[in-house]
Amino acid sequence: MVLLFLLGAGPVTHPATTRSARLPAVHTVALHALAMSTGDAEGVRRLYLARTDEEKKVAAAYAGMAATIGRLRTIADARSGKEGFDSIGFGPMFRAEVERLKKVETEENGDEAKVYTGGKDKPPRVLEFVGGEWKISVAKSYPGKMERRGARIRAQAGAYYELGSEIKEGVYKDPGAVMAAGAQKVSKAMAEVEKEFGKKEVAK
Repeated sequence: MVLLFLLGAGPVTHPATTRSARLPAVHTVALHALAMSTGDAEGVRRLYLARTDEEKKVAAAYAGMAATIGRLRTIADARSGKEGFDSIGFGPMFRAEVERLKKVETEENGDEAKVYTGGKDKPPRVLEFVGGEWKISVAKSYPGKMERRGARIRAQAGAYYELGSEIKEGVYKDPGAVMAAGAQKVSKAMAEVEKEFGKKEVAK
């Protein structure tokens, strides 16, 4: 309900099922950002359309990321008060993402939509309208890159899990140190994934 208000829609409590009354596909993408920010793993998982085992692994990776972010939020708030999560940059980051999604370009063609979350020069998030709602198609959004995509998301979640554990242990003196450490951990995790997939490509 909050998200629908943010994106300029009226109060809707269930998916629209007629073509004329459908919510825009971008609502699903924005719901994804909101669910991720609140640590709603199942909320994230249900927004994906995953048919094969490989596709389901990617959806599970995103759900796992949401769970890790939820854990990080709980730890940060317990350590620094109710604004703890905001103080380490995650709250503002997700709010900015929802605001940004208001302005992205979207193309809808029947039961398929393309949401250009990274701009028109980047591959879009592709959604399909099934079961009365828009869902993010894993197969069409990440064609040929699903294994790498899943690995990157799991690695990022691992970096955030480690960061949360260190916050809980009192490793960092201030929010700035937490943000710097978080950026460093994610960068290192991504580099390790790319190194591993680079080896696989050379082996081919």
